[in-house]
Amino acid sequence: KTKNIFTILFAGNIGEAQDFPNIVKAVHNMTLNNIKNFRIILIGDGSKKDWVISEVKKLNIEKYFEFYKSFPLERMPSFFRHADALLVSLLNKKVFNMTIPGKIPFYLASGIPIIGIINGAGAEVIKKSKGGFVCDSGDYLSLSKLIQKIIRLDKKDLQKIGLKGKEYADKEFSKPILIKKLNKILTKTSNI
Repeated sequence: KTKNIFTILFAGNIGEAQDFPNIVKAVHNMTLNNIKNFRIILIGDGSKKDWVISEVKKLNIEKYFEFYKSFPLERMPSFFRHADALLVSLLNKKVFNMTIPGKIPFYLASGIPIIGIINGAGAEVIKKSKGGFVCDSGDYLSLSKLIQKIIRLDKKDLQKIGLKGKEYADKEFSKPILIKKLNKILTKTSNI
């Protein structure tokens, strides 16, 4: 693959909750604006995968997408090495906004910048970590602008952003810290 193609990777469930219609719209919008030096790699399966495959064909943008089946978690770092950014997306629903998707700590720990089209707790973590860029859930125009902005950054800036995410993840999500947090929660509730 040529090095000047910016690679955005999405790993995980390709389902209803991940709001693929807006990801597809964002990519379509970029191609209409003549931005062509990127691709999105989707690794995973789910109820919307066939829809995404047929939709990108219909819109004639399939050359910007690559599809792979699910792989075990331990294989992910080898895929991440080829990614310039990692994509996380969720519908704007109260239940989603309250939790941090499991892939966010994992994405941050990888040291690769995150692109998020997400609200709530997940968005907050990405903003706080300074490990990536976020736009509102469902806002495909902002997503396409965000991707265009990140494509224009040079490698050094991307590395700096990724590193900030990694530092944040090491501080906030390392196993000993998570266990400590859990213990705090458990002892708090037992005192009621």
